[in-house]
Amino acid sequence: MARDVMNTLLLPFSIVFFGSLLIQLLAVVIYKRRNTRRYGKQVVATVKQIQVWLDGWYVTAVWTDMVTQRSYTFESKCIAYELKQHVGDSVIVHVDPKNPERYSMKF
Repeated sequence: MARDVMNTLLLPFSIVFFGSLLIQLLAVVIYKRRNTRRYGKQVVATVKQIQVWLDGWYVTAVWTDMVTQRSYTFESKCIAYELKQHVGDSVIVHVDPKNPERYSMKF
């Protein structure tokens, strides 16, 4: 009997605990994504390669900074839907100027 009472009390507390962890994780992800867009630099990169795998599409794009003449290569995460872009088309990339390894591509 006491064990049943403990189990019924433990379940709501565990749901609340893991729910709050999930909310915190989502808040951090959203914060980082918004920071990249808000404080980041928006550039227009050229699609150089599109790969089709079993799990989706992967895009590689290149942008050259005209001031420094340095080229940056951006690789997308797996894209589950068919792309409208083709090789040679433009794609918008939000880049963190302090850390160019942090970016997000907009399709």
